Amino acid sequence: MNRTFRLTKPVGGGEFPCPLIAMGKANRKPWLSRVAVIAFLLAGSLALQGCDNNLVNGPPDIPGAPDVPGAPDTPGDQTPPQLPPQPPEGGWTSPPVPGPLPQNLIGTSPDTAVARFQHYLSQDAFEYLFPRRMGTPYWANATGRTGEDYFSYQNLLDAIRFMSNLVIVTHTRQHAEGYFFWNARQSLLRKDTGQLTTISYGTNWDEPWHGDYSETARLDFGEFINSPNANDRRRELAAFLANVTQETARGLGVSRSYGGLFYNEEVDFAGQTGRYYWAYAYGQPDGTPHPLGPAQPGRSYHGRGPMQLSWNYNYGQASAVIFGDMMVLLLDPNRILRDGVLGWKTAIWFWMTPQAPRPSCHEVMTGRWTGNWSPTSTDAAQGQTRVGFGHTIMVINGGYEGDRNEYDGRILGRTSSYRRFARVLGADITGEKVDTLGMLGNTWFQ
Repeated sequence: MNRTFRLTKPVGGGEFPCPLIAMGKANRKPWLSRVAVIAFLLAGSLALQGCDNNLVNGPPDIPGAPDVPGAPDTPGDQTPPQLPPQPPEGGWTSPPVPGPLPQNLIGTSPDTAVARFQHYLSQDAFEYLFPRRMGTPYWANATGRTGEDYFSYQNLLDAIRFMSNLVIVTHTRQHAEGYFFWNARQSLLRKDTGQLTTISYGTNWDEPWHGDYSETARLDFGEFINSPNANDRRRELAAFLANVTQETARGLGVSRSYGGLFYNEEVDFAGQTGRYYWAYAYGQPDGTPHPLGPAQPGRSYHGRGPMQLSWNYNYGQASAVIFGDMMVLLLDPNRILRDGVLGWKTAIWFWMTPQAPRPSCHEVMTGRWTGNWSPTSTDAAQGQTRVGFGHTIMVINGGYEGDRNEYDGRILGRTSSYRRFARVLGADITGEKVDTLGMLGNTWFQ
């Protein structure tokens, strides 16, 4: 059985169980016990140094950075001595919490959307939250590479301006005889020109046996962080930033909240050419191409950009909205890697766009979707009684990260980032469902 071993100079005055000391002969020879412990620690240290830093070691501890209360230590908190911290200009002082939003910044025009974002997240605050992103000195030191500031603040503003000029208008038609089925068409409206362009429509849309059509939905990308509720605007921005951090960070666990925007491509696929033929390519059950994104030979639709856009049908739909042509990104998915503004555009597209029967992350964080979800007894005991951040995790990666408590390793990077960003932005997240515990598969949104 395990016994308790006390160091000659205990760290923090405590004790810890040491399996090595449980060995009988070692227990009877104190000098041998100490040799065994020292050898064990040295071997562990050497083993860690021999591993890929990107996968095992997180970024160094940040002087003065706040910890997440109650979060356990993780392997990602290890400090590689060869990678010193690169604090932003002015050090690690947290930026001031943004004040109330002026009334003239509530609206959906591109200029208003950009100004609203700047109000809530200044460039100084952005630098504070993402000091290790791709293209920074820290990133160059960690990777031995040089590159552009792919995730730059300006690239994000340019993406917000572009996307806020777009509206997706959905029209539906029913059978002229009243039979219970309908058909849909989606069109893209550009606010600056008033131009309306069809980007997708259902089979037989133009058949005469369909009745009149009517507008049934409108998605205005200018609604990004534009909720009527002031706190929901802050919550949505914190949730968006936390999720892109998880998708792109270097490090494990809590340390991921300080390492966001480090990668712009799914690590397992980065730099591969031809190895992953048909990766993330989904077709119809009968083998025909997917109508929203027919996969192209030799292309891989793995994760790229801030939200790690994945799967051919997402590439096709995002491309149709951004370029007016679904084939642009289907034929050249690596275009996302070459254009940081485009990368942010795809992230905003995914965040704002519902894909039935799932809601969008935007709908979740603004209270426009509540579904049939109700808190479990565990949720109620923890005070998590309303729809919140945990539901965005389910939208993004529920199949892998569902049914996890807040400090489970699979979602700890997201939850710790959300709590940190909420503090910086002054968002009150009291009472919302932050984890995914009790939510499985597709049952959470039904």
